[in-house]
Amino acid sequence: QFSFNITDNAQFFAHYDVLSQRPSGNNQLNLAEYLYFTEYTNIKNNPNLKPQTTVDYEFGFKQKVTKSSVVTLSAYYKEFRNMIQVRKFAYAYPNTYFTYDNIDFVSVKGLNLIYDMRRTGNFKLNANYTLQFAEGTGSDATSQLNLAQADPTGANLRSIFPVNYDARHMLNVTLDYRFAEGKDYNGPVIKNKQILANFGVNLVLRSRSGTPYSTSSIPTNEAGTSTGRSNTSILNGPRLPWSLRADLRVNKDFAVTVGRKGDDKDPKKLYFAVFVWIQNLFNTANVINVYRYTGNPNDDGYLDAPVKQIQIQGVSNPQSYRDLYRAVVNDPSNYSLPRRIYLGASFNF
Repeated sequence: QFSFNITDNAQFFAHYDVLSQRPSGNNQLNLAEYLYFTEYTNIKNNPNLKPQTTVDYEFGFKQKVTKSSVVTLSAYYKEFRNMIQVRKFAYAYPNTYFTYDNIDFVSVKGLNLIYDMRRTGNFKLNANYTLQFAEGTGSDATSQLNLAQADPTGANLRSIFPVNYDARHMLNVTLDYRFAEGKDYNGPVIKNKQILANFGVNLVLRSRSGTPYSTSSIPTNEAGTSTGRSNTSILNGPRLPWSLRADLRVNKDFAVTVGRKGDDKDPKKLYFAVFVWIQNLFNTANVINVYRYTGNPNDDGYLDAPVKQIQIQGVSNPQSYRDLYRAVVNDPSNYSLPRRIYLGASFNF
């Protein structure tokens, strides 16, 4: 990495990284899998997996705007190589089997725009926007399992598509307002007491566009216990809605001076802090998962599908079945966590 000043108020910077990481799983050697090769029908581990590699480039420009603020614009490119993915070995001896191999890659490219204002008076601000494109041949180690199972030749054909974590737009804003103490204090004073000394409010806003998901053309009983896997009509085509999250933290530090009276040395101070931390301040029900047939987080389309009506009417109590089914399929895990409030204290020395 390197950087150099273009002028007294502008700077150019760049970096190039190559990072390698050993496989985190799927590489344990189990001799029983080979001794009882035909009996083990699950995906077999591969102890010969290679390390996964990340190559990262970034070029940027930083410009001073005011005495206390700066704007940064950068472009980056990341390439993940030797990613682990399921692979099919057709017509192998003694039979066809599935294992893991380093056959996937993912490329991520994007732009960052950052505005950073250091503390000016009582106020501090940081805002950053990211435009990102993440595409590859697999999102995780089993994302191509259905395709590998459907291909009788074991060709392991793969195509490039947006990966599961491809969020096109991301915006983060951090606002911080707090009072200092002593001669730097500029808040209200009551009876010579700096009542808001070391008091602060911090607000973090995070917003991003939705990630892609795969659709299905067949309604599936998602609330059942043995429904099987629904087919994939469009792989990571449509996207989830935008999400917004706000976290608020309010804290107050109390300084306690320790040491003997009349001591010539500078007195030491210990800080006792109390805080209120509110996560998801506006109690926003952000959608993080949807059903593939409908694209809704609370309805999988099974109850309204015409081809499923005979099956539904065949249960002992169809109305009770429908009511209980709606309760189960409206899964709370399809939404982000609701508002949570924490009260706490800390002691710093």
